[in-house]
Amino acid sequence: MRGKDGASLRITFGFVSLIGRKITVDAGTHADRRLLKSSFKAWHGDTLATRLEKSIDQRCLQKHFTHWTVRQRGILLSRVRDQRFLEEAFEIWKERIEGIQTVLDSTLEVAESGRNLRILGHSFSEWRKNLTMRNNEVELATVSPPCNYS
Repeated sequence: MRGKDGASLRITFGFVSLIGRKITVDAGTHADRRLLKSSFKAWHGDTLATRLEKSIDQRCLQKHFTHWTVRQRGILLSRVRDQRFLEEAFEIWKERIEGIQTVLDSTLEVAESGRNLRILGHSFSEWRKNLTMRNNEVELATVSPPCNYS
């Protein structure tokens, strides 16, 4: 910058002096600048380390969450599979029970029809015995007229 007379203008900002278009730094300021730079690098390194730690923590958390999710899905799958297995086993047992019931019903029908036939046969034989006895009684009760032998 130029003053009114065209000479260089000197502006001082704490540790940095601006002379015209050229920046000059004194020795104390240079040490301060190095300290500031190293502090910035340390801070930046700490932030990088913090970011890296967060990233690692995030990845670790994501890994564990994924592992947990897969495990939960496996548990759900095993529950669903066990439920299906139990339903299929129940259906098989139900069919077997129905088959046993059908066999028992048919066996009962055969047994009842056999019993009914025996009862009917026994009743018929008793009826025939009674009929034979009555026929004999009727025959004995009727008197035949004497025969003429002439």
